[in-house]
Amino acid sequence: MIRISRSARASAAGVAIVLALAGCATPAGPGAAPSTTAPAPATSAPAETPTPNPSATPAPDPGDISAWVITEEAIGPFELGMPWDEAVALADELGWDLQYAHQEEGCAAHGGLPDTDGPGGLGLRVWKGDGVVYDLTLSDDGGLAEGTPVPETDAGIALFSTVDEVRAAYPDATEGDVPISPDRPYFAVDSDGSGGAMFFEHARGAQHVTAISVNENDSPAYEHC
Repeated sequence: MIRISRSARASAAGVAIVLALAGCATPAGPGAAPSTTAPAPATSAPAETPTPNPSATPAPDPGDISAWVITEEAIGPFELGMPWDEAVALADELGWDLQYAHQEEGCAAHGGLPDTDGPGGLGLRVWKGDGVVYDLTLSDDGGLAEGTPVPETDAGIALFSTVDEVRAAYPDATEGDVPISPDRPYFAVDSDGSGGAMFFEHARGAQHVTAISVNENDSPAYEHC
């Protein structure tokens, strides 16, 4: 007769307990056949794919000059009365030419927008007076192709707009000449009679807008120094 030691019996009992725990959680009743069905694997809900919103529009690029709007108080992010250091910081961020931006009060301190392909092109300048932005000008510096995307007003008036288009868009606009420069007539648009105004210059005899100014000075500036 083979004797089984007490320690061997205890080990065998331990193995049996482990196997029982590894099997079905509910023990089978007396005489019941062991289950051969494997537990169904757990399933997770499929991840939801975000539905694109067709009405969502991307935020405008602040460096896209052509998307800027001209108002009686501003051209794009540059506003009349804006502290000069803020205007210079913004112009620097946009990569503008700042060679005159640190001159003394009353001189031609501005951020220019040179044509990347050479001289000429779109000229958008911000002018300083008494430590703030006091004038904004937009012009064709030479060679700007008609149809080039440029800032425009809410009414769609921009450089190269015709005189008739300005009159149609702003029937209450007044007309005048730049001081001591009768060859520079303009239309002035000041909807509320206070604060800033928009000025659309058109060379004498020309039928399209050649320059746009925004200021509180009642006319485009003859010069900025």
